[in-house]
Amino acid sequence: EQVLDVASLKTSCVGGIEATRQVMGLAKVTGVPVRIEDYYGTAILLACVTHMGHTLPRNLNFGLYDFVSVDLPMVRSPLPVTNGEVRLPDDCGPGLGVEVNEEILGAPVAEMAL
Repeated sequence: EQVLDVASLKTSCVGGIEATRQVMGLAKVTGVPVRIEDYYGTAILLACVTHMGHTLPRNLNFGLYDFVSVDLPMVRSPLPVTNGEVRLPDDCGPGLGVEVNEEILGAPVAEMAL
């Protein structure tokens, strides 16, 4: 018998995006549905977790918490919620499929060379 019916993964509590992805891998192995979310996130985080959610089999994707602060318009083209689902663009190319509003971010505090 299963101990856990569903898990709510809060990216900041789990340890970030990579840690959330690792826990999602565990959910796939154990067959536990997950809901991916974070506290008072931005549309950038929503785009990220939407991509991650789409890597799960549909029966293991319990949902996304799609609250995005309107006070912080981080993207100019947020992912639409249609019929209760956050969908990815058909052709988002490389990246998350949203246009980041760089004006609201301000000047970079640091730059790193890869």
